[in-house]
Amino acid sequence: YWILGRCQEALDPLGEVASTPEGAYLKGCCLLELGRCEEAVKAFADAAAKGEDAFDTAMCIAEAQRRGGNLDAALEQVRACQAGNADRAELHYQKGRCLEERGEYEEAMEEMERACELDAEHARAAFRLAYLCELRGLDDLAMEYYEKCAEMKPTYANALLNLGVLCEDAGDYYRAVECYRRVLAADPMNARARLCVRDAEGSLAMYY
Repeated sequence: YWILGRCQEALDPLGEVASTPEGAYLKGCCLLELGRCEEAVKAFADAAAKGEDAFDTAMCIAEAQRRGGNLDAALEQVRACQAGNADRAELHYQKGRCLEERGEYEEAMEEMERACELDAEHARAAFRLAYLCELRGLDDLAMEYYEKCAEMKPTYANALLNLGVLCEDAGDYYRAVECYRRVLAADPMNARARLCVRDAEGSLAMYY
């Protein structure tokens, strides 16, 4: 159920194993996706107390605190883990997200770049870095990071959608259509992709 994104349904069977580290951790993941951030924090803390990996649960707690609007607590949680974990990509990603939320974009980009250097397959860091580059008008660099993100498995649909928009802006409509069709192949009812592919395909038929 969790893999399928049906997090509410996943919570029922998890009640039977919530006393285990793995059960408490997965319960926190489901609650986080449902937007029940305070409950997610408690579940991750419970998982840590039961023996789940301390670093992983700390980063999940920071994620839940940040999503719940408790930005100061999230940043404090990340900074408390810095000693001995400077080589962890997730640490730099979480710190970068907190800095981004605070409007410290230059510092956030530095943290995302560091995360990508440490883990070339860290899709979330690559996506956020691409997004920050796009906001600053660095379209070529943004496209580079979106492409990296799109090559990873599983692929971020939003990375393909944003890449498609940038391709359209650059006049590369064939490539844009390819991006949108990749999203639709996995999610035929994706409203944004359906709208974008119609526009991009229409542009291919235009003449002056």
